Order: sequence, then C-alpha cells, then structure tokens
Amino acid sequence: MVFPATPPVALILNILVSTLPVIAIAAITLRFFGPLAAILAGPWYTSLPMVIWSGQYFLLDQPVTAALLAASAAWVYFSKKPNALRALLVAALAGFAVLIKGNGWLIALFPLLHIAFTGQWKLLANKYTYLGLAAALLLVTPWYVVTTGISADGFNFKPGLAYAWSALQANPVFALEAVGPVAILLALAGVWWSWSTRRDYSARWEAAASCLALIAATLLFQMIVPADLANRYVAPTLPALIVLAVFGLAACYAWMSSFSSNTARRGVLAVLIAGAAYPSLLYLAEPHAKPNLKLDIAAEEVVKDGSPEVWIIDGSTSAEGATIAEIAIRDPGKHIYVVRSSEFLAESDFMGRRYALKYSDPAAVLQAVKNLNAAGVILVTQPYQTGFEHSDQLRAGLGLPGSGFREIAEEPHVGDPGLTTIYRTLTPQTPNMRMLRQINFPAKAATLGATAE
Repeated sequence: MVFPATPPVALILNILVSTLPVIAIAAITLRFFGPLAAILAGPWYTSLPMVIWSGQYFLLDQPVTAALLAASAAWVYFSKKPNALRALLVAALAGFAVLIKGNGWLIALFPLLHIAFTGQWKLLANKYTYLGLAAALLLVTPWYVVTTGISADGFNFKPGLAYAWSALQANPVFALEAVGPVAILLALAGVWWSWSTRRDYSARWEAAASCLALIAATLLFQMIVPADLANRYVAPTLPALIVLAVFGLAACYAWMSSFSSNTARRGVLAVLIAGAAYPSLLYLAEPHAKPNLKLDIAAEEVVKDGSPEVWIIDGSTSAEGATIAEIAIRDPGKHIYVVRSSEFLAESDFMGRRYALKYSDPAAVLQAVKNLNAAGVILVTQPYQTGFEHSDQLRAGLGLPGSGFREIAEEPHVGDPGLTTIYRTLTPQTPNMRMLRQINFPAKAATLGATAE
C-alpha cells in the first residue's frame, strides 16, 4: 500500500478528495477575475457546511463531484476543437465518474445541456462526439454487466412523475440550504450578467453556461433516477454555484461602476460576501452532533425479554443498519433476528433499475408480518425519507383494526424533527425460521445454520 491504513491517513485523504473541486473553482475565477477572486472562491467552497460535513465521513459524493468537474472540463475542451484524442479524454473521465458512483451517469446529460446553452449544435453531427460516447460505454458497460445482481440493495423509490415532482421540490431546497439565499441570488445575477454580455464576452458566458449545465444535469438526473432524496446528492452543483456567485459579485461591481465610488462598491461587496458567508459562519459557530434517532431506546426494548424474537426495522438504509448495530451489541446471545423492511416488503436490484412491492396492500403486508411471527416493528421516520411505498404499507397495516400490534413508544429525535415508533405484538411470538432464512439469502436458505433454530 502507498499509505498506511490508519484512521488519520484515511481522514487526511478524505479531506483532500473533498477539496479537489477547489482546483476547478480557482482556475475559472482566476481566469476571469484575477487572484483575489480565486482566493475568495476557494475558501468559500471549502467552508460550505456540506463540504465540511462530507470531510468527516467516507462518502463517494465528493470524489464523484471532482470526477464530474474533470469530465465536464474535458467536454468543454473537446467542444473547442473536436478530435479523437480529446474525445477519448472525455470518455475516460466520464467513465471514471460513472465507476465511482452511480450518479456519475449525470455526466451523460451535461454535453446535451452544454450544447443547448451555448448553441454548439454542430457537435451533434460530429463523428468524434459519438466516438467518445462509444468509448465511455465500452469502459463502463462490462463493470455494470458483471456487478448486476451482486446486492439486493437498490432504490426505495419508483421512477415516474411522482418521484420527479418530489425530487424537484426537495433538491433545489437542498442546494439553497447548502450555499444560502445570498449565494443563490448572486449566482442568478451571474448567469444573467454573463448571458446579457455574451456577445462581447463569449468566453465568460461559456464558463457560466458550463456551470449552469452541470447544475441542470444534476437536478434533472435526480428527477429521472430514483436514487434517494438526500442533500448530499446535490453536491455536484455546489462548485458551479460558487463560481456563478463569484460572477454575480463581479456583476454587482460592474453595475455599480457607473453611479458609485470605489469605496461604496467595495462596501457593498463586503456586505454581499458577509451575507453569502453567513451559512458557513453559522455552521462553524454551532455544535453539530449527529442526530439522535433514539435507536438505543428501541434496541433496549427489543432485547429486554431475552427470548428469541424477530423484529422488523423500517427506515432509511443508514437508520436500518444503525438499529441492527444497536441491537447486536445488546444481544450477545444472538437471540434476536432483525429484518429490514426494504428487503422483506420490496425488491430491487444492485443497479437500482427496478423497485417493486412484494405485497399489494397494507392487509397483505400485515399478513406477511404475522406469517413471519414478528414480535415487533420499529419505524424510523425522518424528513424527506417517508416516501417509500413499502413503508407506507407497513405503517398502514399496523394501524388496521385487529392488527395484533400496539404502539408502545414514540420517541422524538434530537437533531431532526423525526420520530422512532415502536410496535409490539399483543402475544409472544416464536420466530418463523424457514421464512426468515428466505428473506435475505433465498439461494442459501437450506444451508444456513441449523443452530439458529
């Protein structure tokens, strides 16, 4: 290994990867507005709450953001003078983004939007455009073919108009919260200024159009592909928003040049920068402990009887996993069996190409829960994570008359407005081991430990 596998080294590498987009941000702002703009834009990006937060976790959102920026820059470079070498460069970087994480596929939308915003329609008829497309597909398709079906952890939403509408409502709000309202207004001003002066400053408009294309590609992709509704999925928009916000600052300075002094202009810029920095300053000034979902309380309820039981956990992927961990550390005798509702009540593949409910209605879900002889159910409800159809079915089933379950606790979260709700059966239940084995590993159900019975 090049670096030792230690937590400090991993943290340093994670922070470095998280700040890679600064290179692109600084390069663009330096080109058009000089070193002071680059010095402003770089720290502005790295101080964003989402960027600081992502540096504390080992996530792929920042690496894929850096790769998407590189692939977008390669496309812009290609569009200047299309040739085979440049097309292969685009293919390599686009393929790299896709292989890092699934939402790297949004790079497929970027060229189309860039062409639309800049009017370079001739690129659609250029043979090297399709050479790059073919090369990118040749690079990523084998991996997707090989890895299909490896895991059952796909998407928990169905594609369609309902999801697209939810994404359209949620993701712009995530972006607004990430950079703040002042930065959004400055970015809009930057787009308008670059557009209105594009005849005299075409290079500046192309840079702004590239940023706008990356933002639009991210939002459109998230509407089309039902990955999830989470703020980190808008991470690719943040570098572009910061660049456009710097353009907006320059626009304000230019607009004021005809009627105000240098001192007044600098004062206004200082106020705007302070307003744009407010979200970062507020985030840094406040403690930011992870939300407490009260999963420890739920786990204590699960293990308190000490007898073998099956429990169902319903929530986000991370909430389900955290609940399982909380129960595991309190169950040294391994008496408790925990089933994820996302696997029990729905099915999807590794690539997220399909999501299907296993049961037609809440009554059928309730019957399946009873067939499993589940002793209880834990529902973890969080903001923007209540739209899973199987979750809605489960909640409705538990509320049916004569369900056999009663709500024994409802714990408000600390740090987010969600709830953890615990249901338990009215009578003791003996786990249905045959059905339990069929849920997660149906192909191996017959060979899984007989000691579990």
